[in-house]
Amino acid sequence: MKKDLSKNILGKIKKEKIQPISKWSFLLKKSSIWSLFGISVILGGFAFGSILAQISSTEWNIRHQITDSFMFFVFMTLPYLWIIFMLGFGALAYYYLRRTSKGYRYSTIIVVNSSLLISVLFGSALYASGLSTKFEHAFQEKSPLYREVLDRRVKLWKNPEKGLLAGKFIKHIDEENIEIIDLRKRIWTVNIAEVVVKKELPLRSNLPVKIIGEKKENQIFIAKEIRLWNKNKVLKCDTEKPDEPCLKPPRHFPKKVKENFQLPRSNDWRHEKR
Repeated sequence: MKKDLSKNILGKIKKEKIQPISKWSFLLKKSSIWSLFGISVILGGFAFGSILAQISSTEWNIRHQITDSFMFFVFMTLPYLWIIFMLGFGALAYYYLRRTSKGYRYSTIIVVNSSLLISVLFGSALYASGLSTKFEHAFQEKSPLYREVLDRRVKLWKNPEKGLLAGKFIKHIDEENIEIIDLRKRIWTVNIAEVVVKKELPLRSNLPVKIIGEKKENQIFIAKEIRLWNKNKVLKCDTEKPDEPCLKPPRHFPKKVKENFQLPRSNDWRHEKR
């Protein structure tokens, strides 16, 4: 019986021309599988870190201007792209771990939970270090496709009818009005006579800002509050640039910022600050 089995095996080897795998080929294949597993887990960690960065930067205090439903607002702002990426990389990690020499020993639940847990821990570390936030902001600044199409939070600030306007600062018109270009490339005159800011805001060319206020006719917007697009970014007024007006937070919030508006010493302005 054993002889017949041996003959059958040898016959199959000769017939199919099966060649033995060298030790180095075996080790290379094994290391490649583990490397692909590690890459999948790391990319899943990057995705989870980006999820945390987006959730933390979502401005929940504007929810009532969009909808009265908290859950609807959550569904509107969830970073679905990164959630899909994380699940996809988790599936790849599961696939490659199963193909390791001992991966078959573990149940599906253990393999899936283990790979996701590693990604979550790695992503949390990236977020805690601030790298995820920097990574997210780099995507927003360098990729128009990501900023305009894939980042769902951007859509919230394309609602001037609901008091939410975002864009880039263009120029000053006078001490109470500035001009911006919004996310749809439309020019707006923004009245800042009674605007408030929570931290110093130097009005620089092409500075991305978010504005809460009220839309009026003929592309006019009355600003109640101006925020930096990147809420974690800190800018300081440059005292060495007298031609750069700067909004400063009032001591008692809210308060008219007009009194705290630093006007440049220039003949282009209609009024000089006393």
